[in-house]
Amino acid sequence: MLFGGSDPLTQEIIEVLLADDRRYLTPSFTALVPGIAWETRSRDDPLYAVRGHLLGLELAGAMRDLGSNVGFWQAHLRGVFIRPLLGDDRLILHGELGYTRADTVRVAALGNSALNQMPEAYEFRTGGDRSARGYGYEKLLPKDSVTSGKHLVVGSIEHEKEIAPGWSAALFLGAGNAFNGFSAIDLKQGTGIGVRWRSPVGLVRLDFAVPLGESQDAFQIHFTIGPEF
Repeated sequence: MLFGGSDPLTQEIIEVLLADDRRYLTPSFTALVPGIAWETRSRDDPLYAVRGHLLGLELAGAMRDLGSNVGFWQAHLRGVFIRPLLGDDRLILHGELGYTRADTVRVAALGNSALNQMPEAYEFRTGGDRSARGYGYEKLLPKDSVTSGKHLVVGSIEHEKEIAPGWSAALFLGAGNAFNGFSAIDLKQGTGIGVRWRSPVGLVRLDFAVPLGESQDAFQIHFTIGPEF
């Protein structure tokens, strides 16, 4: 993938930076990012799996002087595990891990915030329907970051119980966040309840979730259609 350019927000930030910091946010980068992906999956029903699993790994990176003026490499692992507990229910485990090796500089004009030397498209954020429920879509990122994070941890556990033919209720708990250093991991937790309908075109999920331990809790509604994977 060939990546370049910058967005208007980045350009606006550049205009107010001190001269010593401007070289770190110049938009004139180019990154040629080859990658490979591996995935294994199994499920007893493509629309509503009672037994199934998915495990996927993506590797990507760029090298200086080989079509890029930045160098980094990244690994992104994702897994889903589904099993019944009592016959008419499902236990669903979901997890994601992301790791990036890239240079990071501190921008004094932005309060010593971290700026990762890599295309923003490859940085991590989380939050939303299929990641850390209880938070807005991709609203979780490091507090000290200019853009997003180099690393990612997301995990959730969900128990779904049938309450009527074609309908079920769910309880879930999850945690996750993006971060730039392992000493600065700040996992955000969320919990909630949900309703499931096994429609003719796939599973319809409606979740009501809240963040835990936040000074300003924000109620979130998550709506998705389709299988877990």
